[in-house]
Amino acid sequence: MHIEANGTTFFVETAGKPDAPPVLLIHSLSADHEAWRPQIPALTEHFRVIAPDIRGHGKSRATPPPYAMETLADDMAAILDALDVPAAHVVGLSIGGMIAQTMALNHAERVNSLLLAATASEMNAERRKVWDDRIASVERDGVEQLVEPTLQRWFTPPTHDGDPETVRLCAAMIRRTPPEAYMGCAAAIRDLNLTARLGEISVPTLIFSADQDASTPPELQAMIRDAVPNARLETFTGTAHQIGLERPQRFNELMMGFLKLAQAR
Repeated sequence: MHIEANGTTFFVETAGKPDAPPVLLIHSLSADHEAWRPQIPALTEHFRVIAPDIRGHGKSRATPPPYAMETLADDMAAILDALDVPAAHVVGLSIGGMIAQTMALNHAERVNSLLLAATASEMNAERRKVWDDRIASVERDGVEQLVEPTLQRWFTPPTHDGDPETVRLCAAMIRRTPPEAYMGCAAAIRDLNLTARLGEISVPTLIFSADQDASTPPELQAMIRDAVPNARLETFTGTAHQIGLERPQRFNELMMGFLKLAQAR
């Protein structure tokens, strides 16, 4: 379905029973709700799934860059408003995890628990320069140049060789991301600076780290684990950035166990 919210139009995939506990799934940069294809069937037995395309991605309309992480979090709260959902468990990967953290800080009453995968809470000077360079490159040359380097960061070589369908799915998602959406979200990532506030988070928090993640290396998830009270960290070995697509079985087992406990508290 399409939803008008926070000054633009969002596509939102929903699944599961409308009266089940809601889970909001927030995908990575250059992806869309299809990135949750392995997770949605696992969730719908017990939860209502809300899987939007973030601003400018998938079938959601782009607005001129730059974007702020606060705006992207406000988008998610506005989508929940449009669906009459007071609060949800929030699962986010990469920028999705950054948006989820921002929701937990700026819209705390909307977040029942947090699952943060392959994400970060701040960018140092070196990483800010990387994002500035990517923004300039896309402004100059478009998104096609990003496809192969992004896929190399997203998946390990065995997945490239053994699961070409998933790699093709992701290549298509990257290609259809408008330059303005990429640049807008990249600016939000560049300006990320949440670590000092993470002690304010009081909901159950589970963090997923991947040992071969070049985009958001494990030390960035350890930083979140150390800052969020009572957060738990699980590490995936032989895994790159797109943990939910590359290791769906373990991702789903840990996710479902965590969400059931969080819902029961």
